[in-house]
Amino acid sequence: MKRFILHLSIPFVLLGLPFLLAWQNPNLSGSTNEIIQALLIILPIAPLVAFATCIVMGFRYNNGGLIYSAILLLATFFCFSAPPTRPPAISLSTGFLLFSPLNLVFFSHQFKRRILTSVGLFLLAILWLEIMAIALLFGRPLYEDCSAWLWFENFLPQLPTFLTRASRFCQRIITANEVAIPAILYGASGLYLLVRLIRNFDPRLSGYLGALAGLYATLFIANHPNLIMLNFTMIGAILIMTSVEASFSMAYYDELTGLPGRRSLNEAMSNLSGTYAIGMMDIDHFKKFNDTYGHNVGDDVLRMVAAKLAQTTGRAKVFRYGGEEFTAVFSGKTAEEAIPHLEKLRQIIADSMFTVRSTTRKKSSPKDRGKQKQKQKTKEVSVTISIGVVSNSKQLNTPEKVIKESDKVLYKAKKAGRNCVKSGSA
Repeated sequence: MKRFILHLSIPFVLLGLPFLLAWQNPNLSGSTNEIIQALLIILPIAPLVAFATCIVMGFRYNNGGLIYSAILLLATFFCFSAPPTRPPAISLSTGFLLFSPLNLVFFSHQFKRRILTSVGLFLLAILWLEIMAIALLFGRPLYEDCSAWLWFENFLPQLPTFLTRASRFCQRIITANEVAIPAILYGASGLYLLVRLIRNFDPRLSGYLGALAGLYATLFIANHPNLIMLNFTMIGAILIMTSVEASFSMAYYDELTGLPGRRSLNEAMSNLSGTYAIGMMDIDHFKKFNDTYGHNVGDDVLRMVAAKLAQTTGRAKVFRYGGEEFTAVFSGKTAEEAIPHLEKLRQIIADSMFTVRSTTRKKSSPKDRGKQKQKQKTKEVSVTISIGVVSNSKQLNTPEKVIKESDKVLYKAKKAGRNCVKSGSA
């Protein structure tokens, strides 16, 4: 929960920085502050650097969604430097801002999409066509006098009439609902991303939420060029930070259980000093459980046990060691001091019944088999763990020796009948 709140708050803190800076220095261009003057010099290229970095990272991480989002945001930023269209037309930048929420929601599903594939290149082509369509609908005064457009008018005489009618239709709807349409688009998209973030925590989703909030804020600062540049720079920084954080999470946290993984354990062990105890925990009869009910149910058991282990008392840090094994590190405690906390944990897991759901079908002829309704059977089974815990000593003077010894004690707990806690002195 703490990680969730932290990662969700970072994008909005970054988005608040431009407005805090503008509040402290209302006239940025006229400020005599050397830091602000230096900032204003690099500000025009800062968004370009940020989004270019996003594109490079997208290629490096095989994250097509990040590349598509950076291209869309870059196109939106460029629109703010274009001359305004003639009244009463909706500006080209506003057109991009209105189409961005649904795009970002779609791109948030493309985390694992490689761009240099047939599907990836197809999506890139669709994005390019969409950018061109928005430009044709909302930015016609920018291109209607150029030679290429005049050639198109001669080649397709009906095209200008169609675009004019479509543009007027869109602008009429947007002008009549200039408050409601952005609120609905951004509100619905933000709610959808928030629900996904709550159900399946991924730092990249918090980045898309931050980008969405930043774009919505841009609707209210369209007449402040410096603020716009700062805002888009922060949006790029948010996408970069959340992508890096996602990579960190994948490297240091176990995807199935959500607990810190083996790499996190190795780092924690390298920082241990003084008195400490390490407990090795193993789910009893897990292989038999997998063979009986299937690997999907086995994964559910691992998630359930991990959720209980995350609540271990005694300020213990719990890690997934591998397979059905977990490790608890008690810094500042001996094995005897850690035993009550591990015993409490063992009892909680033993008392928690796990419900297995299996679907069965009545026997019938092949002809009638498709018409038979499936019946779902449920069965409650108990899950237990065995634990071996050892603290450091003169002989066990490194974490590697302690964890190796605790693994031996764990097998003593297995031989003693399982569902028990054994220490090195036992």
